[in-house]
Amino acid sequence: MNSLEAAIPTEVVALYTAVIAGCQSVLNQDTHATYLAFRLVIYLIALASTISIAFRSVRPATSGSATNRNRQTLQSPELLTATLSFAAWGVSLPGSFLYAWLTPPTLSVVVITITAVTGFLLADIFAPKLRSHQKT
Repeated sequence: MNSLEAAIPTEVVALYTAVIAGCQSVLNQDTHATYLAFRLVIYLIALASTISIAFRSVRPATSGSATNRNRQTLQSPELLTATLSFAAWGVSLPGSFLYAWLTPPTLSVVVITITAVTGFLLADIFAPKLRSHQKT
């Protein structure tokens, strides 16, 4: 989880974690108040924020016309790594919408699978691209 979190802008980590922790504290008081739709909306807002922050961070380092810079930025390993990391971390974080939607043992299998697949993709596909991208 720490390696996934490291690729995500800290502003998004703080926002998402605070809101999900708030949802969990309400759930501890009233087990019927899951706020599933709210948790999903917060996840989508945080995912969009991650993409936006990563886009703004990467875009100045690209060159060419505005259209070419946008395309390069959207395809950059930095933006893709941040997006994939948040997507996986956001659903794996205890209290995410998955925890309100799924029940054990399905929840455990889904979270483990998401974390494992994301770890594999980051290590075997994105890490080499990041290293080669930094050399250029």
